[in-house]
Amino acid sequence: MAARSNNGGPARWRSPGAMGTNAMWMGMLCEVEERLSLYGYITNTGIKFILLLEIIHMNEDGSRCIDGSPSSLYASSTVSSLPGREAELKNMFAQLHDLYVRYTMNPFTKLRGPIKSGVFDKGIGEIASSFNSSAIEQAAQSGEANGEGLAWM
Repeated sequence: MAARSNNGGPARWRSPGAMGTNAMWMGMLCEVEERLSLYGYITNTGIKFILLLEIIHMNEDGSRCIDGSPSSLYASSTVSSLPGREAELKNMFAQLHDLYVRYTMNPFTKLRGPIKSGVFDKGIGEIASSFNSSAIEQAAQSGEANGEGLAWM
């Protein structure tokens, strides 16, 4: 991952004149064993945000598949095949970026070193909860429409 993020720098993912969240979106960097996906976002100032997303496989009854064997999987998919989820990921990175900017604007913040902030931690938790909740809502709605339930998560 480090090699990919350092090859070419931020301009590699940006079109000339690109602005906004799409300009900073690096997309999926790699998949790990069809279960984990790594996504990236790089700010104009070179700050890199990395998100590790677990692809959850569900059984027909809506319970989480523990063993991961193909015979027990009802269906599976990655976020990259779901344009709606990609838009949510971009939004999540934009929210994370905003949270980071607010953290750095605190005059008592030490910019070099680990982030130690209850407000920042709470914000991260809220962003993740919102993303997970919307996935469950979308799965329930899609399941009602096509009978798949939470299968795509």
